[in-house]
Amino acid sequence: MATTVTTDEKRAELCSDVLVIALDGGIGYWAVVQNVIRSGEFSVSSMQVRDSEDTDAAWFIVNRPEIERALRRTASDSTIRIRRDIRAAAAVALAENDASEVDCEVADVVVQVAVFGDIIFG
Repeated sequence: MATTVTTDEKRAELCSDVLVIALDGGIGYWAVVQNVIRSGEFSVSSMQVRDSEDTDAAWFIVNRPEIERALRRTASDSTIRIRRDIRAAAAVALAENDASEVDCEVADVVVQVAVFGDIIFG
């Protein structure tokens, strides 16, 4: 019997994939990460992030719902100055519930939007 994957499950996987991509290569140049919560070998459900150069900076919890909100803003919020290719990749990821268009740079932007509400680094 085939297993049906719901839209919610696909969206959760998309957001987890963005977290993994960011953690594995997108945010290391500006962020310190702690308390990574994995929900499987290749799945991340949340982590705490702060600016690596500011030891007094607050820790921000970045989880799947925060990533989904940040993806939406990255894809459509014209007040955030983002390159068109990054905005397009976020829009495709949301439309298809698939992170295949999300590279380290896109994941970095999404996490920055989740943490700071804008692009601060890079």
